[in-house]
Amino acid sequence: MANPNAQGGPGHTPGVSFTTTNSPDRQRWKWELAIRFQLKNPNAKQSEVAQHIGVSPVTLSQWQGTTEWQDLHNQITTGILCTIDAELAEDITHQRLTLKRLVPTALQNLADLAIQTANPSIRLKATQEILDRDGHFSKVQRIGLPSEAQGGVSDEKDENVARSLIEALLVAKNRNEVTGPSIEAPPTTERVQ
Repeated sequence: MANPNAQGGPGHTPGVSFTTTNSPDRQRWKWELAIRFQLKNPNAKQSEVAQHIGVSPVTLSQWQGTTEWQDLHNQITTGILCTIDAELAEDITHQRLTLKRLVPTALQNLADLAIQTANPSIRLKATQEILDRDGHFSKVQRIGLPSEAQGGVSDEKDENVARSLIEALLVAKNRNEVTGPSIEAPPTTERVQ
């Protein structure tokens, strides 16, 4: 039998799972879910709200008696939290960090599917996805400039080298324009620089 707390109870938003640890972030997330559920369903009973977030009605009542709960409730009802949520949704750095933190879990899920699944088509698909992620066995080659994380962003040293090369090319170009190539001139491979 599945753990009813694993997905936050019936009616819980699909795709949002909870861990089995009792972290402060998990508790705050449940508080927010409960408050939003109550606001959208004003006639919901206390037991329905508790079941929705996967806690007992007694626990929910205890939480509702705290000042932290009241502060969070006020932030949600006045729209302060909605403004913060909107700002976070637009924060690309936060989104990238969230994705980066989820990559190990996603890779482990793929590995579990490739190793443990009884369905051969799922096992094949998971194996193909893993091989594509490795890059050595991918079906498509990705060509492009490396990102900052891959060491592809230039620094001051690179800029100085580029300036020196440009100056050297300009000096060489000016030298050739002044003298110009002629039949008597030695080949360019024999010129002394």
